[in-house]
Amino acid sequence: MQLYGASLIWGSASAPQPATCILESCDYKLSSQVHHEPDGNGDNAASALYRKKAAISFAGTITDGTIDLPDLSAGALIGMTHAAIVGGIVLCSSLIEEWGIDQPKKFSGAATHYPDAAAGTGAEAGTLDGTFEQTGPLIHPAAKLVWSTQGLTSALGTVQRLRIEQSLTLTEPPADPLKITAVVAHGYMRKISLEILALPNAVLPANDSVLSVTGAPAHAADAIISDAGWKWKRADGAMIEVEAFWHPGIAA
Repeated sequence: MQLYGASLIWGSASAPQPATCILESCDYKLSSQVHHEPDGNGDNAASALYRKKAAISFAGTITDGTIDLPDLSAGALIGMTHAAIVGGIVLCSSLIEEWGIDQPKKFSGAATHYPDAAAGTGAEAGTLDGTFEQTGPLIHPAAKLVWSTQGLTSALGTVQRLRIEQSLTLTEPPADPLKITAVVAHGYMRKISLEILALPNAVLPANDSVLSVTGAPAHAADAIISDAGWKWKRADGAMIEVEAFWHPGIAA
């Protein structure tokens, strides 16, 4: 890339980098709660700005060998270094990974920057095995993409799409009258969606059984199937769609 003429900030390479990836987009918005107090005539006479925080959203294409996607079941605290992120902590509340036929592996997520809060006793997010080593057709240049659903197999048919979504709830107790100094991350949930082009002898997996996808990352294991169904279209192959979930209480 060569820049000519007027100086500017170009592309996403200068944005906060949440993982080893080709970053497609990243948004950072710092906001305060605002109170406007009217006078006796009903005109605004004074304003108070308080409880400051920033919303962060990001999306990208995963590069082969990535292992730094966070495991939000271990904690919400993640590291994002950037000039816009000054002080405080960044807590991740959402992370989505998705494999699909004829496309690179994608990911997206959301986090919140609390400039007035400290980590305290809260744990950092662990590291997921965000990709698996692919074999077969080569990527040129090497290690630049995780391509299609290569490496994911099911006894029911050909995997068309695998989506793993992690979520946490962030609650902000009013520990300080003006600032957000305490945040509680709770309610972790992992949801998995699977679409399969069905084989002729395929049968629906049973609800309440454990989802099985050979070659899937370890964090797709042990999920409990909650929904399973058929999907037919004219002049198209029959599909099986499966929804599953996991949370730490299941492993207890």
